Amino acid sequence: MKELAISLSRMLLSWLVIQTLVALAFLWTLKTHHRNSLPDEQLPKTAVILCLRGSDPFLPNCLESLLQQNYPRYDLKIIIDNREDPAWKIASETIAALGATNVQISPLSIRRYNCSLKCSSIVQAVSELDESYKVVALVDADAVVHPSWLRELVSPLADPTVGATTGNRWYLPTGKYWGSLVRYFWNSSAVVQMSLYRIPWGG
Repeated sequence: MKELAISLSRMLLSWLVIQTLVALAFLWTLKTHHRNSLPDEQLPKTAVILCLRGSDPFLPNCLESLLQQNYPRYDLKIIIDNREDPAWKIASETIAALGATNVQISPLSIRRYNCSLKCSSIVQAVSELDESYKVVALVDADAVVHPSWLRELVSPLADPTVGATTGNRWYLPTGKYWGSLVRYFWNSSAVVQMSLYRIPWGG
């Protein structure tokens, strides 16, 4: 039994060392990678679509980060299940506090029977866009994006061989909680695997 425990410990320790080295190499690649961001005049008009239902605890932070992008021409299109949904009040108050003018809130008008509420909201938001919008970006309510998120997401589309881009979630613990730390370390490992195997993040 003792030999088995020692063997398992060595195997797990070896795996931890390998995973740590791979994660560090991945982070180094991200840090040294040169991002070719387009200048303002070359960035197309973009619609950012956010579908909401319920009051996510990160929603105010999400809205603030989306409305403070260093991107010249974009509009935030918010589709909420209905006007009585608690997300409506949170979104309205956050937008008013920021004084944002490039945002529109609409209730979901048609609940389609052949897809989810979120897909119904996306269909509605896209169908209401005019031809001036050249790019559509989707984002979730629990995402707090950095100021250049949209610019980095759209810039690769200048390449005619690129039809879509995606990001990936990165958890940042905000307190000294074991659960947050476990999720942070798990995410550090999972992102590396997703990159190696070219798995897009559904969020």
